[in-house]
Amino acid sequence: MTLGTDALPPLAPGTIPASVRSSGPQAVEEFRAALSFEKVLLGKLLSEALPEEEGGDPRAAQLPETLADAVVAAGGAGIATSLIADTRGPAGPGAGS
Repeated sequence: MTLGTDALPPLAPGTIPASVRSSGPQAVEEFRAALSFEKVLLGKLLSEALPEEEGGDPRAAQLPETLADAVVAAGGAGIATSLIADTRGPAGPGAGS
C-alpha cells in the first residue's frame, strides 16, 4: 500500500467536507492526504482483525484493503476529519463537522 493521495479510491460526492473545500486547494490536498493515511490505518487494523487462514481462499487476502477502500470512498470513519481539525486548530477546516 502506498500513502499517496493517488492511492485513494474514487470518492463519493460530498466526501470532502464543505468547510475543507471552502478553505481552498491546499486544505483539500491536506484532507486527501489525511484520507490516504486513514485508508492505510484501516487496512492495517482490518488485516489484524481478519487474519488470513492458511490454505484459505486467496481472495480473502484482499478483503482488508477492499473494506478500507469502501469506508474511505464513503467518507471515512472520521479519522481524516479529526486529523485536519487537530492540525488546523478549532477554527480550521473540519472543525465542527
